[in-house]
Amino acid sequence: MRDFAYFYEEVVDGALKLRQVIVPFIGEDGFIHASQYNFTGWKDAEIGEFDVSGLQKLSREDFYTSRECDLVLTEIKKGIYMGNLPECESIIEYIPNFGTVWTCTSTGFINYRNPELNPQEDVPIIMYKDFRYPLPDSMLEVVPDFEDPCA
Repeated sequence: MRDFAYFYEEVVDGALKLRQVIVPFIGEDGFIHASQYNFTGWKDAEIGEFDVSGLQKLSREDFYTSRECDLVLTEIKKGIYMGNLPECESIIEYIPNFGTVWTCTSTGFINYRNPELNPQEDVPIIMYKDFRYPLPDSMLEVVPDFEDPCA
């Protein structure tokens, strides 16, 4: 696998909600993993700005990550990926985990609330999107001999 990382920003109504560097790798278990490094520094960067020199000035203290925050995926059938996506930018102590399914045309997430926080709430949170953006070539090169099932 090549060494590379993705710069990810999530903007809602013009406000920056999340900025991360995501580093994919194949775990010892054979699954696709991705470490999520949340920015705690570099707050002066503009939304949509990707300044390599700004990134190079950052230190380890400008990021936060935890092994509990790794995304884990496996291909269960050609073109269908299933896995676990932790929501590590959560503002509470509990890190919710989303079950996720990705296909060529849709993405789905499901999360059951932590019963320790509120045992009365047992209704799952479900998000579903019936569209996907095409994967960039660099993402398709993460796994050796990977063929884009959506091509």
